[in-house]
Amino acid sequence: MRVRPQPVSVSARVETPAVYDDEAGGNADADDPAVWVDPHHAGRSLVISTLKEAGLDVYGLDGKRLQHIAAPAAPGEDAAPGRFNNVDVVHGFELGGKRPTSPWSATAAGTVSGSTRSTRPRWRRAGPR
Repeated sequence: MRVRPQPVSVSARVETPAVYDDEAGGNADADDPAVWVDPHHAGRSLVISTLKEAGLDVYGLDGKRLQHIAAPAAPGEDAAPGRFNNVDVVHGFELGGKRPTSPWSATAAGTVSGSTRSTRPRWRRAGPR
């Protein structure tokens, strides 16, 4: 007889700040988070989340926002606003013939042909490695 695992109750220890899907909140729609685990200091790992039209946020494990990246501009006057659609942690890939300085990429929607973006994050400058 096969024993089925029982559900486990999980509760959050920390929470990121609320974002709002309205004009005042920049039409933020937080979803599709990715977690980057720092291979040298697990406590410095990051949660990266798209906010769709409002951009992309990077959070520490304490739930505080470390960086905000604005969504790309609309590609044309009659085009839909730019937005970050998804974010993934990807290791060892090349972008434009170079290895990105950050371990994540985000796809930008609302452009004629989506794009992948990688930036040197501010949060990587602080603290010892």
